[in-house]
Amino acid sequence: MKVAVDVDGTIDANPAQMRSIMSALMAAGQYVVILTGTGDGTATQTDWQNKVNYLNSLGCGECWNELVVVSHTDDDLPDIKAKWCAANGVDILIDNDKDNAKAATASGIPLVLVPWASRI
Repeated sequence: MKVAVDVDGTIDANPAQMRSIMSALMAAGQYVVILTGTGDGTATQTDWQNKVNYLNSLGCGECWNELVVVSHTDDDLPDIKAKWCAANGVDILIDNDKDNAKAATASGIPLVLVPWASRI
């Protein structure tokens, strides 16, 4: 099973709990992808490294298999995330943004979880 997890507003809203969930998923043999965006026009190696550094600062440096940083404008992040999930066989998306969740559901992602306390 492949699980994609958002950073901003999801992992960073509750890092200890998300670290525990992601670590448990990995221990159970699941593949955990951190799926996050940058509004910089193109996702660069610097964007990727900044996200790694941020995840490390949250104590979440070793509880994922892959980090994907997608480029977007303010309006198209839900569609870009949904398309990436569909194209890459994601089974579960955990994201605090309701628009991202709606787009993922519409693209056929079987299970989308929205941490309610940090939803936007």
